[in-house]
Amino acid sequence: SSIVERMPVLMNNQPSTTNNEEQTYEQEDSSSITGINSHITSDIKNEPVEDLFKILDEPSSTNTGNEFNTENNLFDLLNSNNQQSISVPNPLDDIFGNDLLKNQSIIINGKTSSIPSMTAIDKNGLRIIFQFERQDNILFIHLHATNSTKIPITNFVFKAAVPKTFNLELLPPTSTIIPSNNSGDLRQTIKILNSNKDKLRMRIKLNYLYNNSSISDEAELNTFPEQCYN
Repeated sequence: SSIVERMPVLMNNQPSTTNNEEQTYEQEDSSSITGINSHITSDIKNEPVEDLFKILDEPSSTNTGNEFNTENNLFDLLNSNNQQSISVPNPLDDIFGNDLLKNQSIIINGKTSSIPSMTAIDKNGLRIIFQFERQDNILFIHLHATNSTKIPITNFVFKAAVPKTFNLELLPPTSTIIPSNNSGDLRQTIKILNSNKDKLRMRIKLNYLYNNSSISDEAELNTFPEQCYN
């Protein structure tokens, strides 16, 4: 008779590809053509500074639930190449009034916000001002964009990303056009949850058409007023 040896059990030592525990928010994606919009949030331990701004040129992935996976890339939300072609009203208009961003101070529950405004971009006639409203651990950044040149800016898309200890939600803009000669503006609100009261840093990217030329610009913002997070 022959002896049959038992086959050894093969062990799979590869790590699971299951995503880390993360929160995802459904939010408006200002680069969507159809208006079906998605936003990123993530709630993961802080990343080293050298990894914080490794960004901008890897395509983001979505699923049918309009969610983004940010397990491996902090700034993967910044690389959708779609252009928005519709104008969506800002939902905060109904709450705070249509002239919210035209005032240097913001009224909250009858009190004036003491957080000073901040210039995010002032370049080639395009100026973007951030105005702030804070409610406990939630910071609302109200973007106000104007164009001092003689040619309108069209197909404007604003993207933003923050470190993984924050949750970010980008609400839809009031338009994709910034009129010429400072004759109008574009507004958009960024909502940030900062549970740990960490110092705020942000990476932004702009895409737009100017005189039929495609323009892309980006900036790293790390001089937010202390009142935004302390």
